[in-house]
Amino acid sequence: MTNSPTRKDILEAMAKFDRDGLPSGFKESRYFFLVDLLTGRAYPPKAIWGIATEQDAYKFYPGKIIPKLRKLGFYIYDSRLGHSEYDFGAGVEQSSGDSPKQRRNRLANADKKPRATFAVVQRFARNPDVVAERLFLAAGHCEKCGKEAPFKRKRDDTPFLEVHHIVPLAEDGDDTVENCIALCPNCHREEHFG
Repeated sequence: MTNSPTRKDILEAMAKFDRDGLPSGFKESRYFFLVDLLTGRAYPPKAIWGIATEQDAYKFYPGKIIPKLRKLGFYIYDSRLGHSEYDFGAGVEQSSGDSPKQRRNRLANADKKPRATFAVVQRFARNPDVVAERLFLAAGHCEKCGKEAPFKRKRDDTPFLEVHHIVPLAEDGDDTVENCIALCPNCHREEHFG
């Protein structure tokens, strides 16, 4: 087997993992999971790569294979971040890459009611004074595009802006006024997805 598996190789490795379980020499993943967004099944990426390339665990490092798996169109979930909204968006992206026939076949057999899921995620106990001060300093205007907040909150008629951490808390950023910026919803989405 090659050191650079194809998407098909990875899918076959996932099926083999489902049949045979974790290969000897590999450990369950602590942080990163290779997710099949169409089935919701999560796999240890290093083990899947090892099956696909027929290599032992010591032959490669997760930091090198994860970008390659992403390039092949697979979604890698980092449990330290806990961003479930990315799962759905990545699922839409994966589905968009399939043929309309494949998508319609799945739609014909799909449940009409969505299933409920539960997740354990890490959350940060943010300082409300940081948010209040950043919003005060922004004075109702987005600090990126400069436009006025797009609407007022119903509860108190204050301008709606979202406070965004420049260096994310999940990347060891500080919860300080200096590490935050008040953004309109469009600019906030651009910061995360643009």
